[in-house]
Amino acid sequence: MQQNTKSIPKKPPVKVNPYAIAIFNCLHPILQKTPKNESPVVDEATTQFLTNMVQGRLMQYLVARIAQHHKIEEAEIQKKLLMTLMDIFSDRFFAIFRENVRVHPQIVYKIAKRIVHNEVLCKRGECRRMDLLYLWIFRKYFEYQNVDGLLQIIEYNAEVRKIILISQLMNALPSNSIYQIFYNILQQDTEGIIVHLFSRYLKKNKIDRLIDLVQSGDWKIEANFIYQNLQKTPQCLIV
Repeated sequence: MQQNTKSIPKKPPVKVNPYAIAIFNCLHPILQKTPKNESPVVDEATTQFLTNMVQGRLMQYLVARIAQHHKIEEAEIQKKLLMTLMDIFSDRFFAIFRENVRVHPQIVYKIAKRIVHNEVLCKRGECRRMDLLYLWIFRKYFEYQNVDGLLQIIEYNAEVRKIILISQLMNALPSNSIYQIFYNILQQDTEGIIVHLFSRYLKKNKIDRLIDLVQSGDWKIEANFIYQNLQKTPQCLIV
């Protein structure tokens, strides 16, 4: 019986996404045992594992897009973004995909295999392959036709905006001690008002003025002014 030893590379390259490596490690022994031109038998536990890994890889793709747009390079910040996106999409977003997999379990195997191949083949200058793959997956299996629109919706989330702002402050503030003051204030922000206030000053490149407001405590006056206006005319805070 001819084995499908060439269906997938024997080992992933050094710089491969961790989710893709996990998918590779799961698929490789299955493909080794499967005759060429035959679909493998994937049990329920493996299907569930691949489903989780595919979901994780797609969320990490969104994180990479956000990080690139906002020039977020800190690994810890990107990890926080990933965990936040997992929480945001744990129900409605993933439910569509899980239902598709429940009805047609082979879907997740096909997607997982394509992810591994595209991650492995994505050399310098070829990353467009991955973009096309993930955009296709979002459209076909998650029913999101416009990923850019999805990213805009994500960035309206108060927690996501806070994480992005924290990264910006890390790079903009002159010392770690001042950054820690800002960080502690932001951790108390549950309504996005302080995020809106700080982001407005950053956007106008008035970081010195913002530092003065924080050190004097006068930022509370502006934050209260924003809050009072919102009480009169409720609206979304858009940075």
